[in-house]
Amino acid sequence: MVGPFKKRIIDSLRNDYPQFLMANHSFSHGFNDKYAKFYSMPDSAYKDFMRNEKELNIQVKIIRLPGNNTWASNGVIHGQKAENPLIKRLDSNGYKIVGWDIEWAQNGKQKAPKESATEMAKRINQRFDDGNTVEQNAIVILSHDRLFEKQQFADSLRRFIQILKQDPRNVFETIDHYPMLQRK
Repeated sequence: MVGPFKKRIIDSLRNDYPQFLMANHSFSHGFNDKYAKFYSMPDSAYKDFMRNEKELNIQVKIIRLPGNNTWASNGVIHGQKAENPLIKRLDSNGYKIVGWDIEWAQNGKQKAPKESATEMAKRINQRFDDGNTVEQNAIVILSHDRLFEKQQFADSLRRFIQILKQDPRNVFETIDHYPMLQRK
């Protein structure tokens, strides 16, 4: 989340939805989507995360990297940037870095979901059936709000969640309950 209204939006979320968990995704969103530059400057990138933590008063040491699917916890690091000094520094300072198991992708440049809610739910269940997730019986889904901006897709996320909730095996939790984050 970037822009001049960031603090007001964050305050509204905290007040209106106290059950939501606020984690860190960088202050500048990876130096404004310039990921190669961001990850090539680990000291500046680290300061960017720390600035975001301070300015938004983020209470948990959980990070999702901008534009990057890497996981790190307690010295175990894997993913796209596993060897990057930034990731190693965040991990050594007690931060848990969460990637994703599956992405609800954007359909080209249309700002629309590539799959329907039903198709996406089938993909999720197939991942579980195949045991193809980072943690057994847990899944992290990446999606972006821009996919649901157009009126014809506005209800897709709600329908997706409703479909998944019909199966009693599916339980929704905030990311701080993810198994990797529970291990000390």
